[in-house]
Amino acid sequence: MSYTNTKKVLIAIIVIGLLLSGFTLIADAYFVGSSESDVFHKPSCFYVDRIKPDHLVYFDTVREACNAGYRPCKRCNPPPCPPTLPPPSPPEVTTKDATGGTYATLNGYLASTGNCVCNVWFEYGATMSYGRSTTKMSKTTTGEFSEPISGLTPGTTYHYRAVASNAEGTVYGLASSFCVLGPPQVTTIAASSVSTTSTTLSGNLDSTRCLDCLVWFEYGTTTNYSNSTPEVYKSSPGTFSKHISGLSPGTTYHFRAIALNREGIDYGADRLFETPTQKLPLRIGAFNIQVFGKSKAGKPEVMDVLADIIRTYDIVAIQEIRDKDQTALPQLVDLVNSKGVHYDYVVGPRLGRSSSKEQYAYIYNNQTVNLNGTPWTYPEPNGTDPFLREPYIAAFRAVNGSFDATFLVMHVDPDKATEEINALDAVVNYTKNEYPDEPDFIVLGNLNADCSYFDKDSNCSICGDDYYWCINNSIDTTTSATNCTYDRIIITSPAVPDYTGDSGVFRYDILYNLTEEETKAVSDHYPIYAEFYCDGNIDTPEKRGYPPLKFSRHDPKLYLIAPILHP
Repeated sequence: MSYTNTKKVLIAIIVIGLLLSGFTLIADAYFVGSSESDVFHKPSCFYVDRIKPDHLVYFDTVREACNAGYRPCKRCNPPPCPPTLPPPSPPEVTTKDATGGTYATLNGYLASTGNCVCNVWFEYGATMSYGRSTTKMSKTTTGEFSEPISGLTPGTTYHYRAVASNAEGTVYGLASSFCVLGPPQVTTIAASSVSTTSTTLSGNLDSTRCLDCLVWFEYGTTTNYSNSTPEVYKSSPGTFSKHISGLSPGTTYHFRAIALNREGIDYGADRLFETPTQKLPLRIGAFNIQVFGKSKAGKPEVMDVLADIIRTYDIVAIQEIRDKDQTALPQLVDLVNSKGVHYDYVVGPRLGRSSSKEQYAYIYNNQTVNLNGTPWTYPEPNGTDPFLREPYIAAFRAVNGSFDATFLVMHVDPDKATEEINALDAVVNYTKNEYPDEPDFIVLGNLNADCSYFDKDSNCSICGDDYYWCINNSIDTTTSATNCTYDRIIITSPAVPDYTGDSGVFRYDILYNLTEEETKAVSDHYPIYAEFYCDGNIDTPEKRGYPPLKFSRHDPKLYLIAPILHP
């Protein structure tokens, strides 16, 4: 064989080997394409034989071919390209409403897995900090998921949210909440405004346990009760009251508050109240507390005495409040109420011609008297200035009874005592025009109406038959060595039938066993008082069986201790 022929044989063998290797690759491949086109084929396709060997492209899967940008051949019809998958991402989760009562089922919705396996669970607790979580659940598909929880406290609001996590991150559903259902909880509160024939019953709906409730009272002379008030709808916790009447004087009554919802009923504890056999008189008074401000309010031993004194009054007119910060008076009233009573106050503007200004206030027991209208300060006529500190005027009426009167509190300038006292008649007449249907007026306070300050021989316009001075010259109203009746309670003549005849100074030093130093630390004045019938507006004292009022004006001064009627 020639060299040329041998060379041709070797070339043929090589070509055949390459073709056979190409056929082997094609046979082994799942799908075949050409680098010169964008179509892939099955290995057995007619078009595969026409692709040059060096242009052959091999694919193990349809997705591999499709991801390389090839499309299926329309002749051999390999499987179509699957949908393109987005890149992995965090999941999406939604919190849904919980269901249940003393237990609950928490519900959520996995809106997206993020193309990854997810864990889903819930966080929950009595605050937005949660603090508790359910067992994690694995999910590979979107959809709802739930988890029951138990051991919940009735009436408690629980907060919760759905959580989902995958390799790409953790996401939280919006926070939601549910309330655990149960019977309501109610507390009976002490009765108030107890009179001979009526009272106000009170209760507190402590918890509705997330449901609308009906509340009412049962009452009677025994714990079997025999009466009930109408049911009242309540949708939220809080106090509720009902005034009842038709009671018997001098009788002990039992009562309790009741609450009902669709989960059950709750009874408050039994409580008692006793109707008085007769109406107690109202104690009216005035007290110059001598420079009452932050300094005196900072002395607990003094404030305790002041609070004890005020609790003996139904209405007390306070003078000489010197407190630019306006904190001492609220502090005192809070201390008064710390013993379970219910006093309120109104206070006037700061008055005076210099930088040293004073205020008046009325502190009153709102269980025995009500404020009638808005208090006001006497407007001095244009071009006049009769008072260093103009009177502060307020009207009150009894809660249980017909007594009502208008009060004018005054702290007279000692240097102008005669002039200011003589100007008070004009204030009363002005006030009568403001209250045309009210005949009863009470002027009270430190009038400096004695000793060297007040000229008793002057033409006193408020000393005539139209007025009655309940605190007369036989009473020393000072705590010092002086012997003067500076403080006064003066009433108009129509109010005299309402006056019981009992008046004087409250000797707190004797009653509380104070030293002279402790007494003067409270004030240089004793508080004064006068008592009035609750059922006023009776023409004469004789109609009540009491003698006409007569008082001596002799010295020495009388030292009277006011009994405590309203502890």
